[in-house]
Amino acid sequence: MVQRPRLIPQTVVPNCKKPNIVDYLKLIKDDLKIDFNKTIIESWDIDNSGCPFEIKPKDFLRFAKQDFKENTKKGNINSLTNSKRAIDCEIDTALSTCGIDFDNISVSSEALIKMSNIDKNLSYKLQLISSLNFAPSGLISKVRTLRNEMEHYYQNPSKDDVKDALELSELFIRSVDSKINDLTDGFIICDQNNYSYDSKQHRNIYNNAIFFKYDFKNKLIAITLIKNKKWEKQPYKIDQNVFEYYFVMNILNNMFDEFDLLSSLVLFLRYINHPIPEKHIKIDKI
Repeated sequence: MVQRPRLIPQTVVPNCKKPNIVDYLKLIKDDLKIDFNKTIIESWDIDNSGCPFEIKPKDFLRFAKQDFKENTKKGNINSLTNSKRAIDCEIDTALSTCGIDFDNISVSSEALIKMSNIDKNLSYKLQLISSLNFAPSGLISKVRTLRNEMEHYYQNPSKDDVKDALELSELFIRSVDSKINDLTDGFIICDQNNYSYDSKQHRNIYNNAIFFKYDFKNKLIAITLIKNKKWEKQPYKIDQNVFEYYFVMNILNNMFDEFDLLSSLVLFLRYINHPIPEKHIKIDKI
């Protein structure tokens, strides 16, 4: 049985507009006419808020190392427990950074999970972490195995097992932290025909484009259209309770790896039923 947090129904906060699939197709395909054969993506500044907890994953990891150093049965058990706490705290930190309530995850998150090629035997949180590509799938599977062994067997752990758990915990934290630290707070999508560079003013010019901006403080994604070089004043705002939120967050989280970024964009376009054949989608980063 896969353990999962309590899922809350899909809702929308009062100040959010909820774009549906038809809206997205109209915005991207009809209004902007972005050519995804020649996609250009520009990432925005990085401005994340860090760990939201008083005790951080690295604190639990440090405790685990101190416990392991005792070289006693009690120390080994405590080290194993703190290694698990470090992993759990890191998972919740990653979700919180992405504007996702880790205690009450919206059912809207299921859309991304169902369309992602991941191990469905993972706990729900690990499925979501894997779908958002916070860590390699092999590493996440090892975390699952470790957590299951710790939760289901009351036995004295060997020193080697405790050491493996400690090293796995540290590797997982480093992997996820690298993603959290690089999480950009926005990006613009346009194409080569709608992009130019003003060498006099040293700035990029967009004729038609769409801008996704993540508000770390309020946990919202604002979506702004750029038409004929004019930025719309009233953006769409979506939160964790909207299906599209998770696909956009997946793009944000993969901004610094062109292979993963392309995969994220393909997944997003597949979700909104965009007609372009996936093999023709190309990305240039600026």
